[in-house]
Amino acid sequence: MPFPYSKYYYWITLPLAGFIGLWIGNHQIPHGDFFVFWTSGKHFLSGESLYASKASGLTFLYTPFAALIHAAFGVFPLKTASAIFTSLQLFCLFAIIRTSWDWFVVSPQQIWGWGISWLVTLWYFYLNIVLVQNNIFLFTIIFYSLKNYLNNKILPAIVLLIIAILFKMQFVLLLGWMILYPGRNKILLYLPLCLLVGVGIPMLFRQEYFLIDWKEYYHFFWSELIRPSVFTDYRNQSLLPSVTRLFNVPTLNANYASVQIGWIHFAYLRPTIKVISILLYFCTLLNSYVRSPNKPHLSGAAHILVVCLLISPLTWTQHLVFLWLAAWYIVPKSYNNWKILSLLIFTLPILTWSYFWGTEFQFYVYSLGIFTGLILMTWIILCFYKPSVSQIQ
Repeated sequence: MPFPYSKYYYWITLPLAGFIGLWIGNHQIPHGDFFVFWTSGKHFLSGESLYASKASGLTFLYTPFAALIHAAFGVFPLKTASAIFTSLQLFCLFAIIRTSWDWFVVSPQQIWGWGISWLVTLWYFYLNIVLVQNNIFLFTIIFYSLKNYLNNKILPAIVLLIIAILFKMQFVLLLGWMILYPGRNKILLYLPLCLLVGVGIPMLFRQEYFLIDWKEYYHFFWSELIRPSVFTDYRNQSLLPSVTRLFNVPTLNANYASVQIGWIHFAYLRPTIKVISILLYFCTLLNSYVRSPNKPHLSGAAHILVVCLLISPLTWTQHLVFLWLAAWYIVPKSYNNWKILSLLIFTLPILTWSYFWGTEFQFYVYSLGIFTGLILMTWIILCFYKPSVSQIQ
C-alpha cells in the first residue's frame, strides 16, 4: 500500500533530523554515554587505551570495533559530533518508519496495527535520541539485515549482522536463527570472511595496540561477567539482575530498593539463571522452526531479539527499541484475541515516569523489574504466535 505523501517524506524528515540534531548537540556536555563513545573514538585515533581510563567516571564497555565506528565522530568537537550523531540516528529512524510501511502495510486494515506498534514503543526511541545512544543505529542494521535475509540476499544480510555482532556480541544469537533454515547454507561460507574483515579493519588502525584492545575488553567487560557478581543497578532490567534484586537482601549501599520477596543464596542463583537463559534461547529456536518449518518468518527473529534483551548482562530501558518487531506481531494478534492486553503490556512503563509519580516511586518500580516482566510477557506471547499471510513473512 503506498505511503501517504511519499515524495515529500524525506524533504520533511531530513531537515527535521538536522534541526533536532543541532538542538541536542548544542546541549551536549562532557558527561554521559555519548561523551564516553566520543572519547573512545578519540582514543582509538590517538593510540590511547580504550578501556583503562574513564570518561566522566564511566568505562567504555563496547568492543574495539565499536570504538572504530565512534572514531568517525571523535574527529569533531563534542557538540558537533553529538549533532551529527543525533541527526544520523533520526535519519535511520525515519528510514525504518518508511521502509516498514512499504514492507509491512499491505492492506488498509494493517495501518492501525503498524501505527500502534510504533506508538507503544515510541518512548524507547525517544530515550535514545535525548540520551544520544547507539541503539537506533544497531536496530537499523539488524532491521535491514533481516530484510535482506528474508529476501534471500545472504551476503548483505550477513555483512550487516556481523557489523551488529562486532558492536554488541549478543546479536550472535540471531546467527543461530539464520542458519536454522535450509537453503541458507551460504551464510557459513560468507561468515569467516566477514569476521576476518570486521576484525582486521581495526587492526590496520591500532596495529600493535590491537591485541591489547581485545585483552582489555575482556578484562574490563567479560571477566566481570564471569565473576560471581551481578550489576544489580535498579535500571538494569535483564533477567539475572532483576531476579537477584528480588531474592537477595540488599546491603546498606545497595543501588536498588529493598523490595525482595524472599532469599536465595546467590551461589545457586547465578548458575540457575544461566541454565534458564540457555533453555530460553533453544526453546525460542525450536518454537520458531516448529511454527514455520519451511521458510523463516520475521516473527522468529523478533522472538530472538526478545531473548537478547532477557539474557544480556545489561538491559537499559533505551535498549527496548528492539521490541518494536515484537510489537508489530503482538499488537494486532492480542487485539483480536485478548482485546486490549497488548496495549496494557506495552503502556505499563508509564508507571516509571517520574514526571507523574516521583523519583522514589520510580526507584521502587524499576527495582521490581517492571521492564523484565514486560520483556518476559512479550516472549511468552510470541511463543503462541502463529505466522500467517496477514503479516509479513
